[in-house]
Amino acid sequence: MTLEEIIKLKLSRLDDIPTAYTNGIKDTQKEIMLEMLDSLEQLKRDEKGNIKRTQANLSIIEDINDDLQKIFKASEYLSLTSVFLKEFDEQAKITDDFFKKAFGEFEVSSFNQKALEVSRRQAFELMAGQAYLTSNLYNPVKNILTDAVVAGDAYGKTVKAISQAIQGGTINGNKLEGRLYRYAKQMAFDTFAVADRGYTNNIAQDLDVEWYAYRGGLVEDSRQFCITRNGNYYHRKEVEAWGNLKQWDGKIPATDSKTIFIYAGGYRCNHSILPNAISATPVDVIQRNIENGNFTPTKAEIEILGL
Repeated sequence: MTLEEIIKLKLSRLDDIPTAYTNGIKDTQKEIMLEMLDSLEQLKRDEKGNIKRTQANLSIIEDINDDLQKIFKASEYLSLTSVFLKEFDEQAKITDDFFKKAFGEFEVSSFNQKALEVSRRQAFELMAGQAYLTSNLYNPVKNILTDAVVAGDAYGKTVKAISQAIQGGTINGNKLEGRLYRYAKQMAFDTFAVADRGYTNNIAQDLDVEWYAYRGGLVEDSRQFCITRNGNYYHRKEVEAWGNLKQWDGKIPATDSKTIFIYAGGYRCNHSILPNAISATPVDVIQRNIENGNFTPTKAEIEILGL
């Protein structure tokens, strides 16, 4: 592949891989809810179809919660997450190809390999760890059941509320996403992009890269921060200065002059601040940075680049 083809593949995967993962979760949510219907039948009801306000039903809630955990573990969710996490390594290979094409042969440091491993582990905890599941699936369902038993709510109403929590639905004409899908969607896009940009930035630092291109294209809801920079070229010091800007829509709070290369435009940003060889950087960009004091070219660079 050409360098441009590698770049397009690298950037397109920032959307394609998380999208494929989260679309799979939509189907998994439906399967989980279908399995849950049998478990919910354990709740004792009166002749009007209301859940009985009994100690026995309160105890049954624990059984249903146990069933939900078993149903979840038998679902495709963990398998989907495992496949998604493997794409972190595939993305790293594409990034390696990018650097070889743009800068020549290089060695991936043990630090960068370890950092990628840490990113994968953090992504798993955020999307499939016990704390995540307890907060976004088990406890919400348990709370709905507890409230329903205490209030003696209608069984049908309770099943609908649980269905909305697990697989989403429509409330007062507004579409509601299932809790797993809703939170995994945010985490999947951000963890994948941040891991990719982090891996890229580590190599760039090892190679002491000075020039960058803001790449990724625009979508309907692109932020002004990205619209302004998309397709443009910058010196490292110019990029670092962005991290010190007070605020912009979607900015991740931890963004500073160092992490700007990792967080870019912020939450759900599909742009990358890609390292760029000086020979592939527009002369006017180089000249701008000579004038603002960011860059002092060598005599050889002045001659070769025609500055």
